[in-house]
Amino acid sequence: RQGNASDALPLVNQVRARAGVAALSSVDADAILLERGFELAWEAVRRMDLIRYGKFNDAWTNKDASPAYTKLFPIPASALGANPNLEQNPGY
Repeated sequence: RQGNASDALPLVNQVRARAGVAALSSVDADAILLERGFELAWEAVRRMDLIRYGKFNDAWTNKDASPAYTKLFPIPASALGANPNLEQNPGY
């Protein structure tokens, strides 16, 4: 995100080498986001990464894009009951 793709390439390839995957010849922000998805699969960070990079509502192959309201989590009913000033997030 700081425009240092040339600095990122050796680091991305180091991770890929450890995983036994062929090195890349170049990287951009989308390639790094994809690699991060591979590396951190099952770490429960993919959704937040996609939201952070504005990719969450992009359509996936064979799947419709996620509804916009899913960018926010619902506020728990216990919190809503404990504080009358809270309002539930839209869509929930």
